[in-house]
Amino acid sequence: MLAHRPPGRRNRCCRKALGFHGRNWFSAGTAVLTPNRFVQRTGRDAVFEKEDRCVLKIANFLFCFSHPVLVLRFIFRMGHFPNILVPGNLAEKYLWRKVFDRNPMFVKLSDKIRFKEHISATLPGIKFAKVMWRGNNIDEAIEAALHRSGYLKINNASGANLNLAEEGGDEAQVRRRARRWLRRKYDRYHGEWAYKNIVPELLIEEDVSLGGLERVVDLNLYVFGDCVPCFHAILKNKRPDMQAGMFDRHGRNLDTRFLQACFRMFPPAYELKAPSRPLPADFVLPVDVEHLCELAVKVAQGHDHLRVDFMWNGRDLYLCEVTVYSIAGYLRYTKREILDVMADCWDLRKSWFLTAPQAGWRKRYADWLRNRLEASRTDIVRP
Repeated sequence: MLAHRPPGRRNRCCRKALGFHGRNWFSAGTAVLTPNRFVQRTGRDAVFEKEDRCVLKIANFLFCFSHPVLVLRFIFRMGHFPNILVPGNLAEKYLWRKVFDRNPMFVKLSDKIRFKEHISATLPGIKFAKVMWRGNNIDEAIEAALHRSGYLKINNASGANLNLAEEGGDEAQVRRRARRWLRRKYDRYHGEWAYKNIVPELLIEEDVSLGGLERVVDLNLYVFGDCVPCFHAILKNKRPDMQAGMFDRHGRNLDTRFLQACFRMFPPAYELKAPSRPLPADFVLPVDVEHLCELAVKVAQGHDHLRVDFMWNGRDLYLCEVTVYSIAGYLRYTKREILDVMADCWDLRKSWFLTAPQAGWRKRYADWLRNRLEASRTDIVRP
């Protein structure tokens, strides 16, 4: 048994299940150097013998037990029990990121104000919507928002937008919205850790749509290292008549739709619905796809995965935000093979958790997982 034990019942249970007493299951020798305990196959995964798989299942159960809300939400959204320790599909990798990958840069990138300062310093040619006002005083926010075009937002959340041209004239609604945004803890519901350490601040962004939302196209690119396997093109984003489609890096329509889990209480029913309609048959991408992908890779440089969101207003391309947990990590499409391609492109060996120094049991787990990924990783043919 190790001489040093971190305090807390949860840590003791995890250490016991992970084999930190007697035999160390997270040593390099277990995963790579001992041939009678590890069998490698030609596919993208490795096959463990029965005893190793049992230990992993117990350890995975304990980690899931230590994050019950996250796991229950995962099961509800994805329909299966997650494997946190050795993530395989895309949703499990997002869950792994929430539990283990606490990259300090995620906090800066998730902040709608600080990320602009960071990107402007590294890529000065990129355009952003100008921040016309910022602060956390609700009365000042109302005074700045009334009778002004633009968008009222909060810097530590996703989807918190108020169109001032359409709804800004209602002072009671602006006050109610601002008070709720400042009070809510956005990291708790889906375990999106990066939002936790952002100091909440309201902001008003200018409207760069040139007065015509019909011609605005939102472009959400999924970047994995230097690879962009696919991206969304969205018309009338976050509106009841929203239209969306997915394209590959060559601009070909993949003919798939995003699915959202819906639960109805009376009568009880669980179903998957598409929250948007498909794009028109004559839709043409308004930008050079190759240049768009190159720009997204530059924005996400140094990270294993980010979603980079742009907006085309008919004249200029603007960078809107960088997303660490896309759709809170619950991505589902009518074509499942798209998720498999995205999961294959996501190389966890480039994550902060597996490249930065760790301590204690996290270091042992990181070494074990890194060795397993090195042994099982094959050359992925990029789409």
